[in-house]
Amino acid sequence: MSRSGDSSVQAEIELKRNDCSITNLLKQLNLKAAVSRLKIASELTLHRVESDDQVPIVTELRKASIKFTQAGNNTIWAESRSCSACRAMALSEAAILSTRSIGTDTIVYRIVVPSKRSLYHLKGELEKAGLEPRVIEFFDNEDEELTKREMDIIKSAFSLGYYDIDRGISMTELAQKFGISTSSISDVLRRGTKKIIKAFLENK
Repeated sequence: MSRSGDSSVQAEIELKRNDCSITNLLKQLNLKAAVSRLKIASELTLHRVESDDQVPIVTELRKASIKFTQAGNNTIWAESRSCSACRAMALSEAAILSTRSIGTDTIVYRIVVPSKRSLYHLKGELEKAGLEPRVIEFFDNEDEELTKREMDIIKSAFSLGYYDIDRGISMTELAQKFGISTSSISDVLRRGTKKIIKAFLENK
């Protein structure tokens, strides 16, 4: 059996960088879009870009991307050179569950690492790389309690009518309210709802 503190953990870690070609392009053109990452590697990163400003974004991303795919009416998959943060995370032992951008210089990674010790080691390596890491959420992988973020999003979803038969707010609108992608909001709702149902059934 593993010792207490040695089991795998999940965390959200925030990194600072200013060399993402996709987010920098969107800022330069003053275009609003939600950017997440579908696939991260040391050389190339596949970005998911969701925006209502499709015409200018499509034109510019097609020119700036190594690989470009229209993946829906408001969604583009754009592959480009990995920024310093994605490169560092790809080379680490962390498993990346999701990402979200905050402005053009900050990115948050939701990760799983083998232990708390691994997380502290990763934070040290990222500090050496000048990425200004900050662990903004941390919890044991086996934790069944709702995180503050899950609670905030589920409470908002409930109060705004997401769970009503005639939905008062869509998943896309809810994602925009929190400034994250629809895939990220879907993941939070699924994970949080599962915890609530599990707690309810165990207390019956």
